[in-house]
Amino acid sequence: MNTRYLFIVLVLGIFFVACNKKKSKDIVETRDTISALSPSLPVELSFQKLQGIWTENDEDNAIFFIKDSFLYYVENQNNPISIRFNNDTLYIEGEVPVLCKVIKLNEDSLCYIDNITNEVTRLKRKE
Repeated sequence: MNTRYLFIVLVLGIFFVACNKKKSKDIVETRDTISALSPSLPVELSFQKLQGIWTENDEDNAIFFIKDSFLYYVENQNNPISIRFNNDTLYIEGEVPVLCKVIKLNEDSLCYIDNITNEVTRLKRKE
């Protein structure tokens, strides 16, 4: 009976160690991606550059728009979400707060990595 418990504990220990190593690898890959895409960070963001309608590409509909210090999702425009930023991090203060590490921001593109998906998101400003 004790051998059975020892085996279960050993298997769970190996599982947790393996999961932890994968997470560490993902964090390193994300940092490498940020460095490769934008070696000149940190950038000073301005609300002026964030203002407007944002979409994934020229053919798709808008995902959200930013007006003043609020983000409005197209599907839920009646509930604006407060946003703020500091240096190269955009804080979206919704029901689930999101931190976005901004890689690129100019007149027609926004590129960031958020703390939820940990993947690069590329958006274009829509006219």
